[in-house]
Amino acid sequence: MEYPHPADLMSLPCGGIAEFDIESGISYRCQQCMVTVGSIAMSKHCKDQIEKWKNWAEMGGKEWNYRMPDNYTDDWS
Repeated sequence: MEYPHPADLMSLPCGGIAEFDIESGISYRCQQCMVTVGSIAMSKHCKDQIEKWKNWAEMGGKEWNYRMPDNYTDDWS
């Protein structure tokens, strides 16, 4: 599985977008709920979505693509 570069945003299966947490230096933090991705603080819904895609890939399906599309923009104006 290819993970994003720290300068990139991460697209999460639950619909959230995470950015590299500079303060921790090792993790990504969801911009919607502000939890560290993969931590015990993640909601059950988010964990279930990640687990669903892991299981799907193990069964031979396509993996979740954590990289944001190149044309992504957060400019809502």
